[in-house]
Amino acid sequence: MKKDHPSGAKVPTDFAGLSAPFDFAQGRLEVVPFHGGFELAHCQTHLSIVCAAFAGIKWRTRKTVTQARAEREVEPMLGDKIGEVKGKRLVRRVISVDPPTAEVTFEDSGKMLGVAVNGMGTYTSVVRADGSIHGSGQGMNMTDDGEAVTWTGTGTGHFGPGGSVSYRGMLFFRTTSKKLARLNNACGAFEYEVDAKGGTVSKIWEWK
Repeated sequence: MKKDHPSGAKVPTDFAGLSAPFDFAQGRLEVVPFHGGFELAHCQTHLSIVCAAFAGIKWRTRKTVTQARAEREVEPMLGDKIGEVKGKRLVRRVISVDPPTAEVTFEDSGKMLGVAVNGMGTYTSVVRADGSIHGSGQGMNMTDDGEAVTWTGTGTGHFGPGGSVSYRGMLFFRTTSKKLARLNNACGAFEYEVDAKGGTVSKIWEWK
């Protein structure tokens, strides 16, 4: 069965037995078997737009070469997990009301690059007009051998239920420890969570 196209070409709507490419509207269509039917793959012109108007034809869009290449080139931004530490918030104090600004001190413990550490830090949080938070801070971690890792960081966050806080941001490290020397060249993407009771969890990944 065929239907007339405005251009005068005949468009087949029954593709049974059709197995070779055919011309239509000066373009090439390739017939590919799929699930008992056929898929029309446009090779030269945008025929899918023209032909989709014909009833009874099911179309499946193929990805362009550009789309396929872009998907292959997508790489994850985060690398290896640098560490995870857990602790508690110790002190909060207001240092400004315009804008609302608080200073927070915490302590924690865990592992950095597989090395056990104990640490502490202080950060300043500024509450913006839209309710979001901008924070910046600094701190240090000590290994059991007495070696130190210092860090500075910045991030943005928001308040959660019961006064909990969630941050996302970046950390930058300095250390003379040979075991942790890799941190000197690392940018640490972090997640920092504070629950309603003041418990803290910080997870850090290397940013490639």
